[in-house]
Amino acid sequence: MRPDLLNVTDDRSHATDNSEYTSSSVETTTTAYLRRPKGIPESPDTGIPPPIDEELREAAIAYYTFFYSICPSLHPSTLLRKVVSDTLCPLLEAALRASTSVFVSRKLGRTVDTEALFSRLFSAITMRVEALTVDEMCAFQLASMGVSSGRGFVYFDTLKTSVSTLLLQLEWHELDRYDSPRQGQPMTWDEWVERETKRRVLWISYKVDAHHAGVVGCAPIFDANQFYLCAPCSDTEWDDLSLTMLLQGSGASDSDDIASTGEAQYKTVLAVMDSLSLLFKSLSPYESFVTQLVMLQRDAKTSWTQQKSLHLRTSSPGKEIARPRLLGESQLFQRLDTDLRDWRLKLVPAESLRDSTLSPHEVCFFGDIRHKTFLLRVRYACISIYAVGMGTILHLSNRPSFFADAERQTSPMDVEGASDTHKETLAVASMLGQKFGPMWSQGLLAQDVEPESWKYCVQGAHDMADTLRRNSDIPLEHFDMVIPFALFTSITVLLRHIGQSRHKLDTDSSPGLARRQREAEWKQCLRDIKVMWRVVHEMGLIWQNDVLSGVLKLMHIDDVISAADKLEPAPPKHLPSSIFS
Repeated sequence: MRPDLLNVTDDRSHATDNSEYTSSSVETTTTAYLRRPKGIPESPDTGIPPPIDEELREAAIAYYTFFYSICPSLHPSTLLRKVVSDTLCPLLEAALRASTSVFVSRKLGRTVDTEALFSRLFSAITMRVEALTVDEMCAFQLASMGVSSGRGFVYFDTLKTSVSTLLLQLEWHELDRYDSPRQGQPMTWDEWVERETKRRVLWISYKVDAHHAGVVGCAPIFDANQFYLCAPCSDTEWDDLSLTMLLQGSGASDSDDIASTGEAQYKTVLAVMDSLSLLFKSLSPYESFVTQLVMLQRDAKTSWTQQKSLHLRTSSPGKEIARPRLLGESQLFQRLDTDLRDWRLKLVPAESLRDSTLSPHEVCFFGDIRHKTFLLRVRYACISIYAVGMGTILHLSNRPSFFADAERQTSPMDVEGASDTHKETLAVASMLGQKFGPMWSQGLLAQDVEPESWKYCVQGAHDMADTLRRNSDIPLEHFDMVIPFALFTSITVLLRHIGQSRHKLDTDSSPGLARRQREAEWKQCLRDIKVMWRVVHEMGLIWQNDVLSGVLKLMHIDDVISAADKLEPAPPKHLPSSIFS
């Protein structure tokens, strides 16, 4: 790739390559080998090593196709060089195999024992006594992100916390506090890759930790104010794919001189590649928003608890304490709401990046510029859904019962004397508290959300369903594991809204425009919930985790879907699908 077009400004501008490979030749050789059709023997003159294990080959391809957009910590040409030369760290190899096993099983047509893979991986991690290498930390992080598919959220939480703690102990969050370890001397290629890998591992862990804190309502482990760490470099430099390869299928043939393709095509390639890096900046406000949301909820409940304690100590018996202000009345709530709305407006609509000439089911990381654009589109679709999910959590907290959540502890006596309907509600409330913590989870059942906030939540659910429809050609296996959770929050909103609308329709028999509008809204909610439920259910099959589907069944999602089927008996158009359907 022409260096005069890259305008490199980070550490790599000082890197020297003393490796026996160049990055472009390594990428070309390893990609050709990994994708070589079966039955074609290797020529002794090519220098290609003996065939690698088929499952490992497919695991590497699956990582870059399905995981790389959310966990881009493994340097492409470096990893593939190690795979081909059989020098890959055993722990990283185990993490690759375990995390991608569901996709490899599907492609090879035989069962890969995911449980056994994760068991060996956990044993290797827990028995490790000496300091972890960079590759081993990458393996640890990849395992923590892939584990929820096979083992559930408890394992994910344990590994995620361990990874975050180890990174703080290793002081990777202070990697750029001081000068380069070579004191201004040019770094070798491998040294630059290692330093950039550390940055990426740390930033990925920070983002995962921030989002997890928002979901379960706990304090984050990382404090971004204590980071002395540069942002990741651009994907143009990190991926370092051959420009010839990127332009294939985009107007340039294999025999074309790349320089003759013109400045316009160079700009197109670099714009797409660098846009992938800009997604990091797009997500940065999101992590800040999540962290502030957690602090808002925790501080509000802590303040209320302290006020009650003071009231009991200082007030006369029988005197009632004044009700706390609604969360929506605080300045921080209003600022977060405004910032989130503004941020959503600035996001690139994912469907605007659609390429009708490329089948999404044929997309892989190692392709031309159209493939890279598709990965960019997937990430923008995911970010749009993230934003609605967190905005819903914020507004579901704007209710009088928010401050009483912690006081309502379900006892065996409550369950014993309750009606069957109330028992179901108590069971769901208990399950939500276990899965998402007590901070905000009861908002998924609350009926007293303030009208304006409730309106925001309902509209957000409609927006989320529309996003899925407009991007229905994206196979669901490309979406990450956060998407079902975000959809879950909006589904609970529509479940309540459908019930409220049906009750109003049944009790209000007066004809007129208002009734027709209410009936139209009820039908639209049924259509939208059907779209989102199908995605949650399908992704549960993909990631082998049906926890959210199980909770929704307790909330009688099946009855609502049956009503939606009667409304629209034919299979709905423009629904996302997956290879696992």
